[in-house]
Amino acid sequence: MHLPRLLSLSAVAGVLALLLTSFNSQAQGEQQLALIQLPLPPLATPSQAPTLEQVESTPAAQTAKQVQARKGDVLETVLKRAGVDVNTIYALAQADRQKLLTRFRPGDDFAVTFDDAGRPIEIMRHLNRTTRIVAQQERGRWQIRKVSLPVDIHIASATGTISDSLYLSGKRAGLSDKIIMNLADLYQWDIDFARQLRPGDTFKVLYEQRYLNGELIGDGRIIAAEIHTSGKTYRAFLLTDKQNETIGYYDEKGRNLRKAFMRNPVDHVRITSRFTRKRWHPIHKKWKAHRGVDYGGKT
Repeated sequence: MHLPRLLSLSAVAGVLALLLTSFNSQAQGEQQLALIQLPLPPLATPSQAPTLEQVESTPAAQTAKQVQARKGDVLETVLKRAGVDVNTIYALAQADRQKLLTRFRPGDDFAVTFDDAGRPIEIMRHLNRTTRIVAQQERGRWQIRKVSLPVDIHIASATGTISDSLYLSGKRAGLSDKIIMNLADLYQWDIDFARQLRPGDTFKVLYEQRYLNGELIGDGRIIAAEIHTSGKTYRAFLLTDKQNETIGYYDEKGRNLRKAFMRNPVDHVRITSRFTRKRWHPIHKKWKAHRGVDYGGKT
């Protein structure tokens, strides 16, 4: 790795390390109400009321219809239920070279907007809360593109002490399943979470929270993390490019955390069984406490 990049990483690591270490470290007046008399607008006189001819000449507002894809549906059957004609469906299929509209799953929501003459002018498929596939007519041709809604990123922090497992300790610290699993992924080359963690070990995390229109919609990436276990401190810092795309995670000395071999080569992404005081035991055939978290690994 080049020296300037190492210096840059060290500077970033220094700033984020300060953020990580900082984890540990009006009477209301009476309201007066006043009654205000507001004059009512004058009643319309017969000469001011709209005539029947004026009402009939006013264009009707655009209408919209929503439908949900079912099992076995194709684009034609979905849009036909929304009232879209066959010619428009054919034109959409021809324009959808990237299969943004035609490749969907049961349960996906479609919204079709019609003009005052009943012609479809916009078709939208909801991918998730922040992403839409939008088809619109431009100069007589359908244009289909993916549109992302603007999301605000806030920085959150959490710190905790291990008393049993990383998962349960992380939940007590207020971390989501996603952040806990990403944290385990992050250190899978250095820490064996099944054998190495001990009660009293500590962790600290800086991570993104994603907001849409002021509402929290989920967590983003881990920005920095620190785990102290077995008398050693493991740090991780996110490195991004100019477009804020993730390059990878590095320690305070600029070394990539991704190594050739994992300490515990298990894919921790999927939890198959959580900690519970009552679980049906498949072998003993009775209800027993399950004092751990099972992970489903790839086969």
